[in-house]
Amino acid sequence: MISKLLILVVYLIFLINCTSIKAIESVSTLERPTVPTEIYGPKDAEIALTLGNGGAGPTCILQALSEDFIVLEGLEIRIAWIQSISRFTLKNLKEKVIDISLTYESIPELQAVQEGWASARSLVFNDHFIIVGPKSNPAGILPSDTPEVAFDKISQKGNFFSRDDLSGTNQRERMIWENIGMRPWENKPEWYITETLFPADALRKSDDENLYTITDRGTLLATQSELSNVGVFVQESESLINRCHAMLQNDPSPIAKKFLDYLKSSRAQSLIANYIGKDKSCIQCCPLFTPAEEDKFLEPNCLEKLGFSPQA
Repeated sequence: MISKLLILVVYLIFLINCTSIKAIESVSTLERPTVPTEIYGPKDAEIALTLGNGGAGPTCILQALSEDFIVLEGLEIRIAWIQSISRFTLKNLKEKVIDISLTYESIPELQAVQEGWASARSLVFNDHFIIVGPKSNPAGILPSDTPEVAFDKISQKGNFFSRDDLSGTNQRERMIWENIGMRPWENKPEWYITETLFPADALRKSDDENLYTITDRGTLLATQSELSNVGVFVQESESLINRCHAMLQNDPSPIAKKFLDYLKSSRAQSLIANYIGKDKSCIQCCPLFTPAEEDKFLEPNCLEKLGFSPQA
């Protein structure tokens, strides 16, 4: 009981201080940052741990986990987070700019372990890709459509926004296009609009300009108050699960190993499973992520109840 109360107190403190996703400065995803985007923990303490991640950080889940860990362990430390797409996060891990990477690309992760500069690859949570677009749905996508069928319809009667930056999201998008024999990033048809943006900015652009795109559920829910015209068309597909693995350096520090153990613990996994973002005032709240061992959400129609259904 005391443990649950402690988690709740930490979570409420974090909600008060959580940085808005809108407050993080927009930068190109083609740049590799090496300085912290945010720093969590006691103001005067030293940074003892640096995390690298792209899309989950702006939802404040890394802040919630970091601050819970600091309180749980009774530490006087700060934890930093550097925002970058997965390939730059992995490069930062290789060059020891960060202590822990949280990335979404299995092949380069496994290669990093095989090459010996990364270790302890562990699944820590699942984000979920979704295909979204204007609620008027000019492409006529049906709820039963697969990602491939949806993309084919968009190519015929819609406009699509791509981040075109070789991020994990962009790689998944390209995989879907290639499954239907298309490579629009090469011939750049009029309906295929590109710009190198992080997930939240990409979603805002799609909302403003009536574009279809592929995004992740965490980003959608973290930016929902800023969106007016986004409908969710394809979700809960096995091919759209976006698994996040944590990895350490090849010679990790004791605090890095301890934090990874924490991420895999039942306490952290419970926090992830119940994480609804920084806005606790919502009447209908939807979890942003699923924990490592869960692929599906308990309430699959939650996004529709939030108003993300296409127009009839």
